[in-house]
Amino acid sequence: MKRLIYIFILLLFTGTYAQTDTVDRMEETTVQIVENDDKANGLKSKVKVKTIKEQSIMTDPMQKGELNQDRYLPGVKVTKTISIDSDRDSFYDEKIELNYYEFKGKKYFFSVNDKGFDILSDPEKSSVLATAIISSTPNLYLIKIDGLVGFGYFDEEGSLIVDYLDRDDFKVINMKFNKLSF
Repeated sequence: MKRLIYIFILLLFTGTYAQTDTVDRMEETTVQIVENDDKANGLKSKVKVKTIKEQSIMTDPMQKGELNQDRYLPGVKVTKTISIDSDRDSFYDEKIELNYYEFKGKKYFFSVNDKGFDILSDPEKSSVLATAIISSTPNLYLIKIDGLVGFGYFDEEGSLIVDYLDRDDFKVINMKFNKLSF
């Protein structure tokens, strides 16, 4: 009888544990060798790009309790890490991590640096639209966008909220960069 109870308990907890991971995850790594402009030294840079895409697995809430429910596809969380090795050792010298955000239907990339982060429209062209610097207050950033200075913070969903003062109307303008995630 004891064995039957132990088997039942083991099967009960094993079945509930197997249902916890509901995320599709795709990881892609590419490595490219790039020749430097300084051909006299013969140095080549190695660039490694690692892209991780995660998407939650969900079903249509309107079909709850039915068999063979339709799959609901929420947003995809994309993280791209670019590592650059520009000398002859085996270690990467520079690492850039990009996260995707959306503002007014357009994708923006957030690149972390030692003082805060930069907001880019295209990471390949390194076109910095805004710069955010960490302030002394936790989770508060000083942000410079198009010559305007304001402050920003991340809400509980991970979206960036930016407030700045419109000098002409003397009103606070609010911008929200939605994080593309699930």
